[in-house]
Amino acid sequence: MGNRTFHPLAVDASWVSDQYHKQGYCQAGFSASFTSNGKKLLIGAVGSWYWQGQLYNYNSQDNTKFVYTTEGPAEDDDSYMGYASAVGEFDGDDIDDYVVGIPKGASHLGKVSSAVVKLLSWHPLVGIAIFTQDLTNINNITGEQNEFKSHKVDILDGETSGSRFGMALTHLGDINYDGYKDLAVGAPYAGEEKKGAVYIFHGSKKGIITQVSQIIYAKDVATGLSTFGSALSGGWDQDGNQYPDLIVGSYASDKAVFLKTRPVVRVYASLKIEPEIINLEQQSCSLVDNTRVACLSVYSCLEYDGIGVPNELAFDASWELDTLQRNLTRDEQRAFYISTPQNFRENNTFKLTHKNTWCASTFAYVKPDLLDKLTPIAVDFKFNLHQKTPSGRKRRDLEPILDQYIPTSVRTEAQILKDCGFDNKCIPDLTLVSFRITNAHIIGSGTELEIMVIVENKKEDAFNTKLFVTLPPGVSFRSKAGEKSVVPVGCGTLDDVVVCDLGNPLPSGANSSFTLRVAAEDKNETTDALIFLLHVNRFVNSFYIVRTHRYSLISLPSSVLNELRSFLRSDPEQVILNTTEVIRPGVDENRRVEHLYQLRNLGPSATKEIELQILWPSHDRRGNPILELDGRLQINGTGECQTLVITPENATKYGLVRPTGSDVQIVLQSDQDDFEDEHRGDGVVLACSTRRCTVIQCMVGYLSANDNFLITIKSRLNVRNFIRWTDNAQVYHVRSSASARIKSLPYKLVSVNLARFAIARQSVITTINTDRLRPGAKGVEPWIIAVAISAGVLVLLLLILLLWWCGFFKRRKPDGDYMVTAKPGIDSKIYE
Repeated sequence: MGNRTFHPLAVDASWVSDQYHKQGYCQAGFSASFTSNGKKLLIGAVGSWYWQGQLYNYNSQDNTKFVYTTEGPAEDDDSYMGYASAVGEFDGDDIDDYVVGIPKGASHLGKVSSAVVKLLSWHPLVGIAIFTQDLTNINNITGEQNEFKSHKVDILDGETSGSRFGMALTHLGDINYDGYKDLAVGAPYAGEEKKGAVYIFHGSKKGIITQVSQIIYAKDVATGLSTFGSALSGGWDQDGNQYPDLIVGSYASDKAVFLKTRPVVRVYASLKIEPEIINLEQQSCSLVDNTRVACLSVYSCLEYDGIGVPNELAFDASWELDTLQRNLTRDEQRAFYISTPQNFRENNTFKLTHKNTWCASTFAYVKPDLLDKLTPIAVDFKFNLHQKTPSGRKRRDLEPILDQYIPTSVRTEAQILKDCGFDNKCIPDLTLVSFRITNAHIIGSGTELEIMVIVENKKEDAFNTKLFVTLPPGVSFRSKAGEKSVVPVGCGTLDDVVVCDLGNPLPSGANSSFTLRVAAEDKNETTDALIFLLHVNRFVNSFYIVRTHRYSLISLPSSVLNELRSFLRSDPEQVILNTTEVIRPGVDENRRVEHLYQLRNLGPSATKEIELQILWPSHDRRGNPILELDGRLQINGTGECQTLVITPENATKYGLVRPTGSDVQIVLQSDQDDFEDEHRGDGVVLACSTRRCTVIQCMVGYLSANDNFLITIKSRLNVRNFIRWTDNAQVYHVRSSASARIKSLPYKLVSVNLARFAIARQSVITTINTDRLRPGAKGVEPWIIAVAISAGVLVLLLLILLLWWCGFFKRRKPDGDYMVTAKPGIDSKIYE
């Protein structure tokens, strides 16, 4: 070709108007690359257009024919396009491709244009954007208006900021013998210690594979290296192993590193299972314990090839059965080796000869009682080159490596025979019907709740059919009853879910019906309804994925039932006043009187708050003292009480309506006559009035079913005062009254109306009498008189019957009225 000068600016010197504008500092020739046939030349001019950079593509035989890139927008200034360049054929079309670096493109953020591609780093000189240019013919080079035509773009990313990824580029040739040329990119400041690295990228029919194939760090080569990757040269076989090698410069260490390419081994593996459809009923094999099982044969073959590979290589291989269920327990493992019935993995190391096929076979069996019959039995065959120990490897041995684009494992599957047509794929049609048998849940009753479930399969067999019932909080599964099914149904619990096995399979056209019995606890978070979510699942593919087929929702209303019962007792029940003793000096003139109030929640539901009100007759209507409180109230249970004394002065504050600002509602009897006592047949009743009363107001806390709240009221009766203002000829009945109502419940129920609960009312009477009017003897109860008369009549009848049986009523009478008297000396006897 002779000497030839290529000077881009010699074409049109009028463009140069100052130092920086246009091509003033173009620095043409900063990088230059010839195509493989030497007919085309790429020249990089990093200083053009305010250091945007520019590319010139020349016809090397005629320096007047070229194309070039034009000026880009202002944001492309200071990009340094053309800093590095290389030529290679990376996509297998027999046309050379250019590789160009743009260390500072697009203000370090990157961009895409018609001829160059975006920067891939944040820091000046940290990354390279790579693009490939297909040069098809001379017309494309000298194209209209001399513009550079870009046909295809590939982007290669650097790893870290500041690595200067792409500072050096070189084509490697075809280092893995896949038919496509490969590329090396230097990053002299990459790595954790910023010592540098070289990135290897492979070519393909679609161009450069952007995923890096290998990264060689300085620390992996030798200690003390720095700026490793600042210069690269490759594409020549230096060691005679038929693979192109790579030389890497490390200028800061004054060293160059020679990297040899390892031979690439291509492995071809095959795996086969017989039979491909396993019939569990054909049990043609026997285990050591003579158990008959269905078996299968596993055939595997291996062969290797490659350029410059050894004539003999050792391989490590492993086989594993039933690999689609690796997350399951050992009990769920379905296939094992016949030779070792407890193992489902085998390992082996063997030697192969170049291009000779190695094959092996083994026998396995499938357990007869399978839970999962839908998922295929998969077998995995994995292999790798056997690694020699350091002592068994020669110092200069270059170990081969497996082709990274050929898988190192093979999988094949065998189906389990099912009654599902010619394709052996089961497509069932499950329908779920459910309804509640129990109408409502009474909180605290402890009554079991019943849910009826019916599942029907209208199409092909449904394998591993399960019913899942999600229970609401506080509900537990008790039992299953009323089962009607062609396949036995078993139910159990998993956390808060009831799981029922409906069949494996549930046959076509079959149905399964049963009743689930559950019980709900008396919990405070119970809401207005218990929601049960039911759904039926079937396993549908080889990866054990569960697909929901049918849903059902049952809402069981929650309700409460409470009954309050109060029990009252007076101690003593009757007070007799001895007027003679009372008037004596030194005699205690007070009598102790106690009333015991017991409030019980008969349930079955619990209560949160109960308002208890006791009306205590401390004075009569005229203000005379009766039973004055003596000491503090005795409380047994959860609750607090306060005492209010109603007098004519404050009586207007209390009534039938809650007063504003008051937390206490007092309900008193309406007045008939302030000075008119209530009379009973045997005496006068002394009780609270609207003007005079002592009110004991209690707020009772949480009471579960059959819990009690007790309060004892102690008082004293001043006998002297009582005799003074009363008529001793009268009998007085002193009455206290209690009423209780439910104030709130410990449940999140909106629909409950507390007003519908009955108010528990009860009274207790203490009778006061004097010695002037002793209480008369109690008359005989009528029932006693009736029993006595009946008993007397019965005894008389028995006596008559006895006399009749003895013949008493059959005596003969004398014939006449005469008497025979005894003579002297004769015994005096009467004869008949």
